[in-house]
Amino acid sequence: MLTGLIFLFFLTAVSITDYRQGYIFDAWLLPFALAGILLTATGNLQPWSEAAFGAATGGGTFALIRVLSRGGMGGGDVKLSLVLGLWLGVALWSLAVYVAFLTGTAAALYAKFVGGRKSIPFAPCLSLGACLSFFRGDEVIGAYVEYFDW
Repeated sequence: MLTGLIFLFFLTAVSITDYRQGYIFDAWLLPFALAGILLTATGNLQPWSEAAFGAATGGGTFALIRVLSRGGMGGGDVKLSLVLGLWLGVALWSLAVYVAFLTGTAAALYAKFVGGRKSIPFAPCLSLGACLSFFRGDEVIGAYVEYFDW
């Protein structure tokens, strides 16, 4: 329960900041990462190997996207993805990113054609996907695996 509240607190702060200011501050990401490290150390998230692999996958994948998009994705999104990988591990991080890209695409299309904006903040989309993954991700992945009979 407390772990979920900590997760929601930081994601809410990061999302509001990114939406209002278009920037994700390290002042939010650093304590978010430290909380994830502490909770991993106390056995309340996942094993160290999964946390480290999740962080490397999250940060590395988004760093590559940032380079390939020539700055279309911000550095704060890269760092947020790294922290989410730490908290979620690879499987749940992958689900979070899938949901984030779906919602981000829908929001970007709406913003472009209805709102007249050229870009949208991505942290709220990542946060939505991360919340689904954190609280119901195992069920979603289990239903997917069962549906496709893997």
